[in-house]
Amino acid sequence: VKTNKATIKKIGGKKINFSKNFKLYVIAYDSSGNELGKSVSAHFAGKDSKKYKNPKDIKLSTKTISISAGGTANIKATVKMESGKKKALSEGHAAKLRYASSDISVATVDKSGKVTGVNPGTCTVYVYAQNGLAKKVSVTIK
Repeated sequence: VKTNKATIKKIGGKKINFSKNFKLYVIAYDSSGNELGKSVSAHFAGKDSKKYKNPKDIKLSTKTISISAGGTANIKATVKMESGKKKALSEGHAAKLRYASSDISVATVDKSGKVTGVNPGTCTVYVYAQNGLAKKVSVTIK
């Protein structure tokens, strides 16, 4: 997963209040203005939040899965939070972990991280924390 960093200081000409929580996503457009796609939304606490903190890392039980078509495997993932006494955003913002398959014709993944083989091939399952932090698991279906 490639990580890009951007610093946003104003939205609509107004200075951002970094004590608030935010939802951020990116939409890609072609040269004609047609929407090509939308990123996974990131829900995060502002850097000056007095109540909430953000995920810092995702720990995975495995980085590779190999199963047969029709077979299943579980991705066990845990979120490591920033240090301090503040709490994580509630799941009302977004699930603590979200999962997505790069190719659902090869393998699907449910909201708890259960991967199901569909057809032989390879794909990647992405595991996202609330703030958009991601890790990947390589999946091979035999």
